[in-house]
Amino acid sequence: MAINSASGNPGIGATVLTGSDGAHLVLSSSLTGLANTIQVSETDGGNALAAVTYGSGNASHYAQQAPAQDAAFSISGVAYTSPSNTVSNALDRVTLNLLATSASGSTPTLSVGNDTSTIESNIGSFVTAYNTLVSALAPLGSYDAASNTAGPLLGSALLSGTQNQIQKALYSVVNTGSSRYNSLASIGITTSADGTLSLNSTTLSNALSTNFSAVSQLFSGSGGVASTLNSDLTSALGSSGAIAATSSTLVKQENSLTAQETKLNSQMTALSASLTQQYSALNSLLSSLQSTSAYLSQQFASLPTVQGTSSA
Repeated sequence: MAINSASGNPGIGATVLTGSDGAHLVLSSSLTGLANTIQVSETDGGNALAAVTYGSGNASHYAQQAPAQDAAFSISGVAYTSPSNTVSNALDRVTLNLLATSASGSTPTLSVGNDTSTIESNIGSFVTAYNTLVSALAPLGSYDAASNTAGPLLGSALLSGTQNQIQKALYSVVNTGSSRYNSLASIGITTSADGTLSLNSTTLSNALSTNFSAVSQLFSGSGGVASTLNSDLTSALGSSGAIAATSSTLVKQENSLTAQETKLNSQMTALSASLTQQYSALNSLLSSLQSTSAYLSQQFASLPTVQGTSSA
């Protein structure tokens, strides 16, 4: 219908239903709340479109099936209304999903707790991401004796420095306010022989249920593992970080070597041309000498033989 495809439609859906008594225009709104009550007004000066008007002063042309209204509730005796059943600004950092009305005289109880399952999943993802990083960095500084192949960053101070910085953050003791849960090992994250991390889910679950705040501070608090890693890696990957500085140095070295290669190629081309010219001259000289030698040999051969007489 034209109403549904109109560019200025504020969220009204229109459908024509045909019943035994004829056709009916059904209007609905995609927006909720009392402020979004549907109203229809005509713009042709009271002519044919006046038959479809609807509002607070003229409700005779439509039958209202479901009135627009706000959700009404109270928290600890404080009344609150919302145009939506999803309320995110009544309680700080808490989103309420209103599912149904409460029975008369009853008082629903709202309990706010820690979402430990999501925290455990996020920590598991952290361990997986770190292990992926270890797998990516290991070949860069490795050496395969069987194939006599070295990684591109074998012996690189940049690689070893980055790895040491990451490991320092992982193995540090963090001030979490708890002497028990102040390191990754204390919540079940330990290091394997190959440098990867492994997670003991039971130990982590016990730590979260015992001291949720300490586990949170261990990762996201000031000096926490995640906070420190984020700061260190952001700095290393920044435009003035160690990686960018090393990259800039390598580019300069590559440009210098390219310039030297170009210069050497020019010198080799010039030397090759000079030697070719000299060899050509020597060949000409050799050919001339060979011709002269043949000529002299011929002349010497044609000289008359002089015989001497010996005395008695």
